[in-house]
Formats: sequence, C-alpha cells, structure tokens
Amino acid sequence: MDMIACGINGSLNYRSDNLSKNSVILTMSVTFQPKGLLKSFCREHLKGEEIIELNIKEGQTIEAVCLEIGLPLNMISLFVVNEKSKTKDYLLKNGDKVKCVAIIGGG
Repeated sequence: MDMIACGINGSLNYRSDNLSKNSVILTMSVTFQPKGLLKSFCREHLKGEEIIELNIKEGQTIEAVCLEIGLPLNMISLFVVNEKSKTKDYLLKNGDKVKCVAIIGGG
C-alpha cells in the first residue's frame, strides 16, 4: 500500500511497499493567505508577504491543507479561492490562491 502526504515548502513524504521506478507522484503549487488572527496559528510557515507557498499532491481539499498547516477550521468563516468563495471541500488546482478569513466576533 502506498502512503503519500502533502509537504510544506516543497517537501513530499511517502512510504511505499509497492512503489515502482515508473510511479509518478503528481504535485501542484498553491498559495495560502491566512487573514486576521489565523496568522498566529501558522507563523512558522508564513513568508515575508504573509503567504504560505505549498507543493501538494493532486486531489487535496482546502480542509486537508488547512489541517496540515495548523489552521483551525472552526475559526475560519470564509475561503476565497482566486477571488471566488469556496467551501472547505473544494479540490485545489495548480496555481490556486486561497485566502482564509477568520471569524470576527464582537458585542
């Protein structure tokens, strides 16, 4: 059974019992931009412009990547992908730019 995991900043971790020389692991590049207090959960991954550049395997959702980089889903009110609102189940595509907007409270 092959096990492949998404990695931060281009790292790709995999374990395989049956991975042959001809196997291809397809990855793609996406950018995440946490907004507001969400930045405090993933500071170690943020670049100078407060973005996170990732190389991930094909077929991953926003939810899976958020969990990997430490963003708490229960604190995100909106996902914006390429300037369009999406759900956490959205399958990411190469070149996607994802903004994660924090829940804002008040009273």
